[in-house]
Amino acid sequence: MFSNLHEELEANDLVQEIVDNLRAEIEHKLNMNFQIYRAISYKTQTVRGTNYFIKLKISGFSNNSNDSNQLASNNQPVKFIHIRVWRDLPVNNFKLTLYPEIQLNKLASDPIDYFE
Repeated sequence: MFSNLHEELEANDLVQEIVDNLRAEIEHKLNMNFQIYRAISYKTQTVRGTNYFIKLKISGFSNNSNDSNQLASNNQPVKFIHIRVWRDLPVNNFKLTLYPEIQLNKLASDPIDYFE
């Protein structure tokens, strides 16, 4: 497995901007409306652009009120998820691509590891 991730860093304005640009897509994938949506930390990997592995703090409501496996219930517990985003090179206007896998049920203390 090829990983070569850089050290984990506290999320900065650029990382928050990246996740803000993908918020609607992530809400749709998780079938949620977020009340809290904040990048906490990240690791990067340079590969003809940059892969960002990002820990997000989220809370919100499921869009399916009949779903017994809601990621967040009516009392909106805080959850952590890990996402992977590829940010293209400047020549391609830094296009963002969210990878399909979103790692759910993470803890604040869980390290960010490489994943496909």
